[in-house]
Amino acid sequence: MTATRSLEAKSEAQLRQELRGFPEAATSAVLALREDPSLGSLRLAVRRVLAFYLPRPKGRSLDELPAETRLREELGVDSLTMAEAAFKLDELLGVEIGTRDAAAIRTLGELEAFLADRLGLGQEPNMEAHALATAAR
Repeated sequence: MTATRSLEAKSEAQLRQELRGFPEAATSAVLALREDPSLGSLRLAVRRVLAFYLPRPKGRSLDELPAETRLREELGVDSLTMAEAAFKLDELLGVEIGTRDAAAIRTLGELEAFLADRLGLGQEPNMEAHALATAAR
């Protein structure tokens, strides 16, 4: 199922309910992804959903960080945080992030590339790191 089908299958009210407690920016980004299933929309939605789970506020918005930003070392994403974010992304997008997959994802770009690949949204040059890591397994 593509991001479009998964998100379109839910009404705006359903998506807002699933994102209750999230900042409006995250909800708006997910709704924008529903309307425009592109890599840019996916990137924004993923970063804004992930930001909700971060253990502490960072100086800059995730929107501004490069794809090479390391989840664990730079953002403080531990295994529990990753599991919670993965569960929410699965619920929203219909993309399962298995335990092994989650453990292999090290950067924002790799997370975005993983989801883009599973959703059939193609790949941008900054998402090549995940493709190379996957091929090396």
